[in-house]
Amino acid sequence: MSFIPHTVFTTDIIPAKDRFDVFRDSMSVLYDAELDDASKSKQFDANVDAFMLDQTMLLRTQATSGIYNRSNLDVRQDGNDMYLISLFLKGGDLITCGKISTLVKTGDIAIYDLNRKSKNTVTDFANLSFVFPRDLIESYIPTISNFHCQILPRDQPMTILLRSHMLSLYEAAPGITTESSASLQRSLLELTSTAVHQSKGILPKHEQTVVNAVLLDIRRWINSRLADPELSTDSICRAFSLSRTQLYRITEPLGGIMNHVREQRLKKSYADLRDPALAHLSVSDTLYRWGFNDPGTFTRSFKKRFGMLPKDVKNLPLAQHSEKALSDSIIAGDGFDDWIRTLSI
Repeated sequence: MSFIPHTVFTTDIIPAKDRFDVFRDSMSVLYDAELDDASKSKQFDANVDAFMLDQTMLLRTQATSGIYNRSNLDVRQDGNDMYLISLFLKGGDLITCGKISTLVKTGDIAIYDLNRKSKNTVTDFANLSFVFPRDLIESYIPTISNFHCQILPRDQPMTILLRSHMLSLYEAAPGITTESSASLQRSLLELTSTAVHQSKGILPKHEQTVVNAVLLDIRRWINSRLADPELSTDSICRAFSLSRTQLYRITEPLGGIMNHVREQRLKKSYADLRDPALAHLSVSDTLYRWGFNDPGTFTRSFKKRFGMLPKDVKNLPLAQHSEKALSDSIIAGDGFDDWIRTLSI
C-alpha cells in the first residue's frame, strides 16, 4: 500500500532576514510576491503543507500579509495553464483583475485562472487550495474561464458543502492511498462543478451536458494529433461528422478552433525548448515536431505568445531557485514548486 505524495515547506528554521526571499523564490512558480507596508515591520512567516491527489495538488498555505501578482509576462512565460481554487480559513484577499476589484472574506472560496493576469493583496492569511490542470477542470466545468476572480460566497449552501469537503479531504490526506486518489479527485471535481454552476444559477441542462461531452472529446482528439501538420478544421469535422457551423458552435468556448490548435502547439514547443532532455533538437526540429510548417509564422506566433523569440527561450539558463542552494536543514521537504511545474506541462 502506498500513500499520495506529501511535501512541506516552512520558514520556521530559516534565519529571519532570509525568510521572505526564500519563500518568494518558491512561490515564483505561481506568483511574484512582495511585502506590503505592514509586513515590512514584522517578522515574516510562511508554511505550506502539500499533497498530490492524482493530477490535483492540495495545499494548505499560511503566510504573513503581502501582495501576489501574476503579470502578463508571467502568464506568457511560465506556462501555468491551471486553476487555483482557494478557501480562506483566515484573513482575506483583495483581488484586482483589470479595473475590477473583489474582496474575499474568511469562509469564501475564490477562483483564479493562472493563465490570466491578477493582483492579490492579502492580510495575514491561511487558506486551503486545490490546483487543477486546465484540461482536467474544463472536463467538468467547460465554462470555467468565465469564473476568473469570482467568489463562491461563504453563506451559499453549495459553498458550505464544498468547504466541508475540502477540509475533510485535507484532514484525511495523510492516509489517502494512491489507489483511491483518482476516485477522490473525481468526487472533488463533481462537487466543485456543482458549487460553481449553482453560484450563478446556471446548472447545466441535459442538452448542454451533451455538447460539453462532445467538446471534451474534440479537445482530446486534437491533443493526440498536435504533431500532425494536416490537422485542420476539415479533418476535425470529418472525424466527428460535424458541419463547420456545428464545429464552430461547439468549440466557441475555445476562442476559435484553429486558434486553440495553435495555442496548444505553441505550449508544447515552449516546453520542448526548455526541456534539457531535448537540448539536441534545434528550433526548426521543434516547430516541425509540433505540426508547424512555416518557420516565419511559428516565430511570429511564438514571440506574440511568450514575449521572446524561440531561440532565446532555448538559450535561457535553467531556473535556479535559491532554496535549492540552501542546505536540507533549512527547508523541510521542498518540492511543491516542482509539482506545479510538472502540472503545467
